[in-house]
Amino acid sequence: MQQIQLLLKEKYSLVHVPTVHKVHQWHDTVIQLIREGQTKESAGMIAAKKIFPYEYREYRVYNSTDVDTILSLF
Repeated sequence: MQQIQLLLKEKYSLVHVPTVHKVHQWHDTVIQLIREGQTKESAGMIAAKKIFPYEYREYRVYNSTDVDTILSLF
């Protein structure tokens, strides 16, 4: 879980390492958005904006680990 936390912090330029609870919220939101038709990267960004609204930044979204890889770690 710690690896996922660090990957999310890096990918979305979060100020803090997200809690386990927030990581699970992000995961569940991403899965739901993918089911609704969003691409994995779009779903990840939408979920990050929702779960980490005061920290999320798009600086490294496309240059870091892709959402598919992060999801595979769950």
